[in-house]
Amino acid sequence: MGGGTGRDFSPAEYLSGIFELDDFEQFCVKALLEEKGEGRGFTASDLAEQYGLKTEYASYFWSDGRLLRYFFQKEQRNGRDVYVLEDRIRVFLEGKLDGYGPYDFLWEIRYPDEFCEELTGTGPAAVMERFLESGPDTRPVLFHLYGPKGSGRKSRILEFCSRRERPLLILDGSLLDGDMHILEDALRECRIYGAYLFLWELPEHWFTEEAMYKAKLLCWMLDEAQIVFTAGEKPLEPGACLEKISYLECGLELPDYQQSVALWEKMLDGQEHCIPSEWANKFLFTPGQIRQAVESAWRYAFIRGHSRLEKEDLQKGCYYLLREGMGRKAVKIQTGYTWEDLVLPPVQKQMMKEACSQVLYKKWVYEEWGFDRKIFYGKGISIVFAGPPGTGKTMAAQVMASELCLDLYRIELAAVVSKYVGETEKNLEEIFEQAKKSQVILFFDEADVLFSKRMEVRDSNDKYSNMEAAFLLQKMEEYEGITILATNYLQNFDEAFRRRMKFIIDFPFPDAGRRELIWRKAFPKQTPLCEDLDYEFLASGFEMSGSSIKNAALHAAFLAAASSGRVSMKQIIAGIRNEFAKNGKILTKEQLGQYYMLLDQEDGM
Repeated sequence: MGGGTGRDFSPAEYLSGIFELDDFEQFCVKALLEEKGEGRGFTASDLAEQYGLKTEYASYFWSDGRLLRYFFQKEQRNGRDVYVLEDRIRVFLEGKLDGYGPYDFLWEIRYPDEFCEELTGTGPAAVMERFLESGPDTRPVLFHLYGPKGSGRKSRILEFCSRRERPLLILDGSLLDGDMHILEDALRECRIYGAYLFLWELPEHWFTEEAMYKAKLLCWMLDEAQIVFTAGEKPLEPGACLEKISYLECGLELPDYQQSVALWEKMLDGQEHCIPSEWANKFLFTPGQIRQAVESAWRYAFIRGHSRLEKEDLQKGCYYLLREGMGRKAVKIQTGYTWEDLVLPPVQKQMMKEACSQVLYKKWVYEEWGFDRKIFYGKGISIVFAGPPGTGKTMAAQVMASELCLDLYRIELAAVVSKYVGETEKNLEEIFEQAKKSQVILFFDEADVLFSKRMEVRDSNDKYSNMEAAFLLQKMEEYEGITILATNYLQNFDEAFRRRMKFIIDFPFPDAGRRELIWRKAFPKQTPLCEDLDYEFLASGFEMSGSSIKNAALHAAFLAAASSGRVSMKQIIAGIRNEFAKNGKILTKEQLGQYYMLLDQEDGM
């Protein structure tokens, strides 16, 4: 507090100084302080008579005067205005220097020595400092900082206060619509503490031309406080009614790669199993989100009884911030498959690994090697998985998600596309906006629903379908994460579309050699198997997709569990028959060869 709080500190002198009270006003405050009892209070004429004033005292008790604004409450008694001392002023004058009052729980006072400088720099605070020192403008100043939640808006304002060695009073601005006395009390508190005022979450409608009353009130508040801070997620547009003030706004962006690495390093504090650069690559987090993610990760570690952070703890901590998910239009897919589980030709596997590398080293190439100054658009990884049903497209997406430690969400385009004009775009916008928070992998299944309609325009429906497809392509290019389109018919995609994709990976129907490998991988190591399983026969005798092979293997396992307890060719043949029946096919004697007799036995089938 500006006057000091040592032995020689006088609350009465301090308040008289900061509110510039004259002798009569000081006398009035002292008279009301010394009066005791329930019926205490004086009229204006009583106070003037005691002081010796005969005339020209009425203005002291006007509503905009210092006494009534800061020190007195007015009550009606027997038709007369009686003044009593505000409780806040009374307790201060009696020596209680800390905050007191019915609204204290609505604000927080922060001191410079409580401020911890952010690693992301001092840009906005320095800009504010230069703005105040730049010229003779004596108008009140409204500073507005905007940016995503957790971007350090409050920290930058505290940094400015630290430079000026002033405390900051933080008031929930959304409450001002309901009770303006809160603002009056807060402004008085700012005067008492010598604090700047920060209106957190002040409603944007305060700054519109329609809100003339609130705009005038804002001007009065600024005139009273001289410097006021506000913060939000968007810039403000102060109307012409605020011409009497100076206005400055600063936008806070997400930290760049180097800043993000530095923030992760600080928060992880040497946890060797969590590499800062890896997490800076994966998540576009604000400083506040990084702090919250690490704090959540420590909670997970403590629950497991560990004294250090593991990769899985930090993964959970990061996604804890995004627990609202992707809504009803997307379904989270569990991951866990590895490259060894995926049976594809070497070329396709290599292309998938190259796509993963572009995610892992994206920040390095774009920011460290300067490609962000060459490429301003389309930094995301857009991939097409093309191939017949059951050839491993979904599993491949799961493998990539496991490799990158990212969540995977499947979007059924059939559920997103709407017959109503503009509704499809709205659904897609919602999905991508949510995905930006975590850089999840978006897997659009059955993309043919939308892209098979990229056709010659014959009527308005065809026109809108092409617009929807173009909108999805635009959002994919804007999104800096991974988007995967799965299609059964690559021929539906025109050349212009293909040029805009980073990778187009073909998923061929497995030949006999790959089918045998899939059969061998279909059964977990714990599954009891008969030693005479004929994988070569199964692979060469039945043209089945990888998905159908897995279904047949699972069917066989259940049959074995219910009978012999060990998977044999008998149960596998039954599983294959079940898969064929789904497609209206019947197994023939020629197909089954030496195993045909297994179908003649009814038990276990």
